[in-house]
Amino acid sequence: MRDHLFNRFRWLVFVGLLWVGSPQKGETQPPFDPQPSPLTRPLRPANKPPYAAPKQQASQHKTQPSQNPSNQAAPTVPKQLPHTLRTKHFTLRYPTDLAWLARRIAERMEQDYLRIAEELGYKEHAHFEIRMARVDRDYAAIQPHAWTPHAWIAGLAYPRQGLMTLRQQPGQGFPQIYQTFVHELSHLILFRAARFEPMPLWFVEAVAMQQSNDNTAFDRFLTLATAQISGRIPPIPSLSRRFPTDGSSATLAYATSFAHLQFLRSHAPDLLPRVLELLRAGQSFDHALTNVLGQPHARLLPAWQQHLRSHYHWIALLAHETLWLTLFSLLLPFFYLRQKALRKQQIAQMHDDPSPEDPPSDLLSALPPSNASLSYPELRRALEALHNNKDDFPSQQAPPSNKESPPK
Repeated sequence: MRDHLFNRFRWLVFVGLLWVGSPQKGETQPPFDPQPSPLTRPLRPANKPPYAAPKQQASQHKTQPSQNPSNQAAPTVPKQLPHTLRTKHFTLRYPTDLAWLARRIAERMEQDYLRIAEELGYKEHAHFEIRMARVDRDYAAIQPHAWTPHAWIAGLAYPRQGLMTLRQQPGQGFPQIYQTFVHELSHLILFRAARFEPMPLWFVEAVAMQQSNDNTAFDRFLTLATAQISGRIPPIPSLSRRFPTDGSSATLAYATSFAHLQFLRSHAPDLLPRVLELLRAGQSFDHALTNVLGQPHARLLPAWQQHLRSHYHWIALLAHETLWLTLFSLLLPFFYLRQKALRKQQIAQMHDDPSPEDPPSDLLSALPPSNASLSYPELRRALEALHNNKDDFPSQQAPPSNKESPPK
């Protein structure tokens, strides 16, 4: 019976993994926004697990020739944001109902700025403006341009204007908003560290995912393993300008971009600061990446395919420690309840079946209480009852004497 249940559970896990890796049907693509799109951060719907991808991703950010960002005109402050918090590198504008969220972000944003700037090798001073809103109408009003962002957008970054906009949806708490903030902050600092030179989208999003811890390792591993088995991992060149628009393909695009960046960093651990330094020196991204890797990026693509085949397959998936830890966590309550039921059954059997060492009831009833006064006939009858039952219990007492005590 136990083997049968285990086999059924194993097949359920197998079918579930195939379902996760399969593309979702019925997803439609929203109409293309003809206006230039900033870098976007998608919302995570409430009915999807953490770090789930959106139904649509933004198109590639259109970069312009390098210029000093300080020459850009300051955006007009919307009237929907009456409160302001200022720090060394940030100006945070927010409505009254998001004051608690703004204060919590303000406690960490300077530390995040220094950490990301150090990782990217950016040593210049920059000052960014952050705007926060809740409902869709207010979120459209705080944008620097007259356009309405799609409902799936959780955050927007305007690198040339040094502006970030955040939206809180119902049910979202501080962890989700804070992660969006770090993701968009990475975009702002990255483009300044590169002097606004063009970069492929897979590189920009992978850097932001790395610095915001945008996805758990097991989520990425599960996504890539199921896609590798079904042959759905997209080529890296196809992710240079834009990502797919449906949910499952977008999730796979993000996971593939992050994994490819880690693959490149295994060949050059200091890849990020060195590539950005060469971009600031005027080199293109392809030339900078070739100089850092010591060979053209295209020559590493066959090694990248071999890396996918050797690291993402069924054996590696089944051997992943997180998978077994998850299965053990799911089965632990079942075994606990099973052991508890068995223990109750054993206790019930102990009460139902008397021990063979217990004395018979007629002996206990034949002996009077110890504090009772016995007459000679009553004592004689008690001793006879004890003598008649001596075969049922081993006795260490001396055999009774034949002499009878004289009556008192």
